[in-house]
This record gives sequence, C-alpha cells and structure tokens, in this order.
Amino acid sequence: MQQVNSPEKLMQREADIWGGAVTSDSNEGKASSVILNITKVGGVGKKRLEMNGKGLMDYPDFPGYVLFPLQVRDENSFTLITSCPFSLEIRCPQEMQKEVEKSVKLWLLFGGIGARTTRGCGSLYCKEVMKEFPAGEAIEEFVKKFSSVKSPAFGQSPMPLLAQGRFGFSPAKGDDPVKIWKEYLEKYKNFRQDDAKEKNIGRTNWADADGIRLLTKEYSKHPPLFEKPYFPRAAYGLPVQYKFKDNEGDPGGTLEVRPAGGKTRWPSPVILKIIRLSGDRYINVCLLLNSTIPDLELFQDSNLRSAIPLEAHPRNWRNHRLQKGAKKERKRGENPYDALFAALGVQEAKS
Repeated sequence: MQQVNSPEKLMQREADIWGGAVTSDSNEGKASSVILNITKVGGVGKKRLEMNGKGLMDYPDFPGYVLFPLQVRDENSFTLITSCPFSLEIRCPQEMQKEVEKSVKLWLLFGGIGARTTRGCGSLYCKEVMKEFPAGEAIEEFVKKFSSVKSPAFGQSPMPLLAQGRFGFSPAKGDDPVKIWKEYLEKYKNFRQDDAKEKNIGRTNWADADGIRLLTKEYSKHPPLFEKPYFPRAAYGLPVQYKFKDNEGDPGGTLEVRPAGGKTRWPSPVILKIIRLSGDRYINVCLLLNSTIPDLELFQDSNLRSAIPLEAHPRNWRNHRLQKGAKKERKRGENPYDALFAALGVQEAKS
C-alpha cells in the first residue's frame, strides 16, 4: 500500500483506484479502476417503526442514541432493513489487488452500508473473510500493520488516518447482535451525557458547561466547579451543542462549540462497532482514527461569541482538575480518549 502524507495525495490515490468526481482543478472526473457487481441478493429482513402516543418514533429494541435522526423528521413511520444477504464480485487491475483487498476488509470490519455506520448501523459480515480474524487480537494485529514511522503520531494527523490510530476491544456476552449493539451504545450514551449529576445541584460533571460559564462570565447562584475553562467533549467530534436549563443566570439560547476558521463540522474520530467473529461470537470495538482536533470557537445562537483559548483545548487535558471540595470528579488529568475506553470497557494491547 502506497504511503500518502497529505490530503491531496490521499484524494489522488483514492481517485486512481476508486474513481473521482469533477473538481475545481479539472473539468473531467476519473473512472474507477475497480468494477463492483452485486449478485445473489437474498431475502430482505425489515422492521417497521411507528410513532407512539407521545409523538416519538418508537424503537425500544434499538439504540436510540444512534437512531436519533429518526426523531427529527416529519414522518409517521420508518422501515429499517435488518438483514440483506448478498454476494459481491470485485474486479481490479492486478497491481491494485492488495490495496483493494485491504480496503474491502476494513469496510467489512469498520464500515457499513447507509448512514450512521461509525456507530454500528449497516454493519457487514462475510464468513470467508472472517476466517482471517478468529479473535479480536487478529483484528488488532491487522490494524497495527497500517502504522509506520512516517505517519504522524496519534492526534497529530491533518486528515483522519488509520495509521497510528488506537484500537480497543472487549468480548461481548450473548448471541443477539442487536441486543449487544444496544447495550454497548448505551455505555457511550451514558458517557457522553453523564447521567450522574451533582446531588442538590443537578449539573453535569463534564467540564464543558462550566467552561462556557467561565468564558462568558455568566453563571447561576452555583459557582463553577472547575478552576478554568476546559472542553474535553470536543475530542469526540464537532459541533457540540449546549443549552442550559432551569439555572437563572446561566448563558441563554443555544450554544455550540465549533471548529475555528469558519468550519461547522469536524467528523468524530470515534468508530464504535459490534464485530461478529467465527462461531457466532461477538466483540465490542472502538477504533480511534488519528486526527488532529481543530482549534475551537464558541457560538451563541449561531453568532460567534468568542475564541476558545488553547489551554481549554482537549489536547491540554493534563492541566485541568475540579475545584477543591467538589463532591464528585473525573480522574484529574485524564486523557479524554483514555476516559472513553474506560467507560466502554474496551482495552488496547499492552505492547
């Protein structure tokens, strides 16, 4: 596999293999060197979702934190595709065979079909390919092969890379993949939303909310629990939206932490999946792509409120702690990604 070290070179190599669209520098697109043909499509499993009496789409058997987009559309029902066996035929030039094979394996392991694939929707399984991956350790070794000394260290790549990324997994209990998926994503939901609140205060234990209070110098009768602004949740993707409730004196309206420089989004480097191994065994996995977290800005009701200082950035996690005497605190000086792995119960190789 050829080494690429810039977004431009990566885009060019992708176009060489898979084809590319018309760009501002060229009036012509590039045809794919790979031919894909889907054959032998089997019976399609479907699940119809209906709106309940509360005006919400009802899907108690699926992770609501993943399928929340279904709640914001003006529809009375949805039909989910729950299974669809098919055969895929792939043809490519011989000199591209190894790269194409690796791409297909990565798609099977960490990708999918449709939307929300980075949270487990549209996951795929191929019995023949998975013979190469009888256990989580085999997948871990496969991921490690993409790293090289030429790749930027974790968290320093200007584009999302698998090279020098982080991978953790844990065995899953049970044989119902949907149930396993739901339980795993519930852990992520609880981690991101931090359901445990300070008693008698009702405020999140995450530093972000107090970071906004400190930057805006607006807060209710309860003083911030953190000593200085810090925004750890920016490490998991942007934008992050906030809205203070029932605390008079806190900032009003809708607040967002966004990438600086006029950008509205930085895709999450976090990929969460349930992978089916041979013998109908499953593992929970978390893959962290190597990607630089951008500089941050705070918006209020879509208007720029202020730049977020570098010392409040997630990469400066070592410098932050709760104020003395706080009733509950996360580990002081804890890397946001280490905290995520711990909350999900997945572990990386010690070597």
